[in-house]
Amino acid sequence: METTDTEDTWSLKLFVLLLFVIVLFIGAASAYYIITKTNWDAIDKNLAATTKLFYVYSVLLGICLLGTLAWLVADERRIRRLKQQFEKEKQPS
Repeated sequence: METTDTEDTWSLKLFVLLLFVIVLFIGAASAYYIITKTNWDAIDKNLAATTKLFYVYSVLLGICLLGTLAWLVADERRIRRLKQQFEKEKQPS
C-alpha cells in the first residue's frame, strides 16, 4: 500500500536522523570520557596512541555518516526523479 501523505514519511525520516544524532552524541561523550579518564601511562604507549586515534576517528566517521544521511534525506526527491528517468530510458520502446 502506497501512501501519498508525505508528512508521515518526513516525520519518520526526521526521527531516524534524530535517533542517529542521539547515538552519535552518546558515542562522542563516551569516547571523550574514556580518553580523559583512562590511565594511559599504565599501558603501552603505542597501544594508548592507537586507542585514542580509534576513538577520535570513530566519532569523526559518525559525523561524516550523519552528514551523508542528512544529505540523502534532503536529496531524496531528486534521486527518485533520476531513478524514474533511468527506468523510462531502460524500457524498450
